[in-house]
Amino acid sequence: MSVRKSRYNHLFKKEDKSFLYNSLTNSFALIDDDLFEILSEKSKNVISIDKLDTDTLALLRKMKAVDVDDDTEIKKLRYYTLSQRFNPYSLSLTINPTLGCNFACPYCFEASHEAVFMDDRTENGIIDYIKKTKARNLFVTWFGGEPLLAFDRIRSLSEKIFDLDINYHSGMITNGYLLSEDIINDLEKLRIGSL
Repeated sequence: MSVRKSRYNHLFKKEDKSFLYNSLTNSFALIDDDLFEILSEKSKNVISIDKLDTDTLALLRKMKAVDVDDDTEIKKLRYYTLSQRFNPYSLSLTINPTLGCNFACPYCFEASHEAVFMDDRTENGIIDYIKKTKARNLFVTWFGGEPLLAFDRIRSLSEKIFDLDINYHSGMITNGYLLSEDIINDLEKLRIGSL
C-alpha cells in the first residue's frame, strides 16, 4: 500500500538539518535525513507505507504532505476565500498607516513613494466606513511601507475599532526591525495576532 505525496511539499536542508514545508497548510517540520530522502525521490509520486512508521505517517497526514487530493484542497481554500469575500457580515481591510519605510529594498515599490503618513481625517474615514458596513467580524492587515513607523496611528485606530463592538483581529506585514519590547507587549492588547 502507498500514499501520494503532495505537490505543495517543499524540502530543503540548512546547517546539516532537513526540513519539510507544505505551502498548502503552512506546515513546517524538522525531519530526519531518511524521511528527507524518501520524500525527495523525484521519480516517485507515491511512497510505500512500509517505509514510514505510524507516527511519521500520522504527522505527514496532519501536515497534508501525503494522502491528500491537492486539487480538492485548493478548491476548498478557494471556496472559503470567496465565501468570506462575499459575506456581508465579515470585512477584511488592508490598512497602510504610512508609505514610509526604514529600509530601501530594491524589489519594493516603496522607494518611489513619499513617506506619507495617515492623518486624523483618514483615520476617522476608516472608522466611518466600518460603521456603515453590516460587518460583525473585522480582520485588518496592517501594511505599508513599514507599519511600525506609524505604530501610534495603529494604536489609535485599533482603540477606535474596539469601541465599535465588533469581533476584531489583525495581523501585520513588517520587516520587524523596529520591534521593541514595548511594542511586543502592546501586540496582544491591540489584537495583532500575527507578524
